Amino acid sequence: MPLSEGQPFLMPNISQKISRIQLDAQAWLGSRWAWWRRVATVAGLVLLHIMPAQATTLNVQQLAVGEVKTLYWRGRPVLVYKRTAAQIAELNQASPTQLPPWAKLDLYRAQARTSGNAFASLLLAGTDPLDGTKLRSQRPDVLVVLGVSTNFGCAIQWQADSQQFIDPCSGTRYGVDGRIIQATDRESFNLLIPVHRFAGDLLTVGEAAEQSVTIHDFAPNILQLTIPNGEKLLQAIEWQKPDLISELLQDPTVLDYHTVTGATAIHLAAFKGDSSLLTQLHQAGFRLDVTTQKGVTPLMMALLAMKADNARWLVEHGASTLCQCDNKPCSASEYLQQVHGHLEGTSLQTFLHQAGLAKPH
Repeated sequence: MPLSEGQPFLMPNISQKISRIQLDAQAWLGSRWAWWRRVATVAGLVLLHIMPAQATTLNVQQLAVGEVKTLYWRGRPVLVYKRTAAQIAELNQASPTQLPPWAKLDLYRAQARTSGNAFASLLLAGTDPLDGTKLRSQRPDVLVVLGVSTNFGCAIQWQADSQQFIDPCSGTRYGVDGRIIQATDRESFNLLIPVHRFAGDLLTVGEAAEQSVTIHDFAPNILQLTIPNGEKLLQAIEWQKPDLISELLQDPTVLDYHTVTGATAIHLAAFKGDSSLLTQLHQAGFRLDVTTQKGVTPLMMALLAMKADNARWLVEHGASTLCQCDNKPCSASEYLQQVHGHLEGTSLQTFLHQAGLAKPH
């Protein structure tokens, strides 16, 4: 399908961890883009790293009428709701409206920036075929929606007394079809629908009824954006465009570009790229010891993303292992424990060894 121009969810038991990640990630959030979009990007990337990507299942026969069940798929909550007969009848009398094409593109592009083209394509494949129908569901009695608001990425809650879904961050309310009841200045899109299928009463979220889902490239035409080449380089890294990265590195001015917080392309590459990208940037002249205004280093970004290979590459090429914990110097081990509280004992030592920061016992 050709495309044309036109406070993040916190998982139970790791919300404190993601909150810390969001704060630390603001080290590179100072550009022309809205800061919260990059916060959502960071939280989404880390969630995708932590949580398994495989499909998840539920026997909807186990759901009572009026009951909501939360599943987890690709690090995101999926809400499954069994409607009442009265709700189905009411929805069948409604006249649904659809978003204009440009708004849909912007919506899926935001999802792709947060979690990648594959994830956004799975949402597109799940949402688009149902969005224009009255019920927005494959089965009349079962609603399946992503339990995260489309803008700020807040966890959606079910209010039994009002029989509505609510975004606690913005106060936005959604009906039992996942459609927004009244748009606000912070949320204006319906809840997205993950790709899913039914085999009788067995619901599988993350798999389509068809054999495959087309993966779209939602990236904008970066070269045509009216922003400095240094910012274009950041976008090329974020959208994983290797040819464009090589082209932009021919401009020496990108070496001097930094966000308003002092972060550079090497910070983003340490977080989202790999060792080959770090090598490419280093050979182009990017320094490995550069810090943001708050003292965040590329190594800290690699540790934040749990990218042991990137951390090892940085250490092997001379990057300092000194980190910052609450604006105070600390070791890499202390920083890891601060931002990844689940790493303890053997797990912590194993990761430190993989990252070239500790010797095995």
